[in-house]
Amino acid sequence: MEKFAGKSGVYPSNRELLSFSQHKIFCENKLDNTFNNITSGELPELARNILESGFESANLNEMRILFIYDNSIANATSEPLENLRTSSQFLGVSTCLLDISEYSNEKNDLKMLNYALDFSPTIIIFALHGNLNQDSKYLLSVDFILKIKKNTGSTVAIVCFDIWRDSDLSFVQYWKNAATLFLHIDPIAVKRIEDVDLEKKFLLWPFPALQASERPIIAKQNNLIFSGSIKEQDRRFWLRNLSRIAKNRNMKLVLIIFNYHKPKSRSNWSSYIDNLSKSLVGVSLTQKSNSHALVTGRIFDVISVGSLVLQQEMGNKKPLSYFYNEYEHYLSFRCLCEIEQIIDWISLNVNSAKHIGAASRKFNNFHYSPERLWKYLYIKSKQLE
Repeated sequence: MEKFAGKSGVYPSNRELLSFSQHKIFCENKLDNTFNNITSGELPELARNILESGFESANLNEMRILFIYDNSIANATSEPLENLRTSSQFLGVSTCLLDISEYSNEKNDLKMLNYALDFSPTIIIFALHGNLNQDSKYLLSVDFILKIKKNTGSTVAIVCFDIWRDSDLSFVQYWKNAATLFLHIDPIAVKRIEDVDLEKKFLLWPFPALQASERPIIAKQNNLIFSGSIKEQDRRFWLRNLSRIAKNRNMKLVLIIFNYHKPKSRSNWSSYIDNLSKSLVGVSLTQKSNSHALVTGRIFDVISVGSLVLQQEMGNKKPLSYFYNEYEHYLSFRCLCEIEQIIDWISLNVNSAKHIGAASRKFNNFHYSPERLWKYLYIKSKQLE
């Protein structure tokens, strides 16, 4: 059989991939135009867990959240943290920002500690200090966080990004004893963790980088959009073929390329928001090497603006199924022939495609609202303490 060999591994042919595809839409060789017959009515696992947690008992007025990050670096780690801080302030939660860019060396530990203790937080939240934010001049230490935790009794919540590599997991292990829990977006990567006690500390949540004020709902154009890195050979393979498929169907493929390791350009950010908001479909390419599939954070931006998510899957790995219902909130593919069938269906059923995008946004805004995040985080932290 024909193979495509890239830097990240060897890719099966369309025929091989389709042989183990379990998608009922392709087994039946049709998509329901109204989607009335494929809406299960069942909640995905995270939404169900939240409802069963008793999150309503948590009181936002009792929360005091200390955010710690380097405000001089606007990259993949600071965007979600700033979004979380803005959303908590909108809810009336008491917050404080400890900007470590103002403290250039370890001699300022005492000054930072006093600043934090004066605020007396109930929750401390910061990003895992891994490969994505090494631009920071000052990295937090476990000892520093433990001093705040010991003196205030606060919950320590650490936001994680890529943890699918072994090197990424070493940073998680470093913070294990200090963290009450880890916030992450990728169920597949978490399942790879062999330490059972560590795995229990993960709270999975679909948080976007976009702030609420940056999520306009505008008329959709006949565009496919992909945003992210294209350094990987496998992604270039898929994007070349997506470009061909879109062109043959009078659609446009829009590429927004970010260097997540460097400060973002505001002009590029504005272009990203504009193009994302008016695109009918957002494509998520999740494959990392021949053995890894993961959730990419930018796909939650697609959902937040009400565009239809087209999600790549590998084998039996379904990255978004923990958060959303397939067909009801997103569509997925495993091979090029599936992409072609989906794009053909979208071309003939634009209103149904828009309906899925709008339904995912509505579902996301209700079940995964900032209010529910903080209340659920509080409940989960008490269960872990």
